[in-house]
Amino acid sequence: MLEKIGAELQRLSATEVLVELDDEFEPDTGTLVKVSFDGTFWHLLPGALEELLTELPERAGAEAIKQAIEGKAQAVWHGPSPEGSRDTTL
Repeated sequence: MLEKIGAELQRLSATEVLVELDDEFEPDTGTLVKVSFDGTFWHLLPGALEELLTELPERAGAEAIKQAIEGKAQAVWHGPSPEGSRDTTL
């Protein structure tokens, strides 16, 4: 699975985007892919990430991946909110 995703990252000229499998994510959803870029990270289902990447045009770049995850991905778990954001204040 990571080989196909890596090949898509190459095609998209987005080698600065890091991906790794994460099977210890809570809540327990099975193995997810952790996608990291520019200080932000997301967890997605591996097949959903691969499908999302294949829909992007060649050499779209890392920013296009970030926008696609934020705008199109259905099952996304976001990384921690920045300090002081509405999600971290009580």
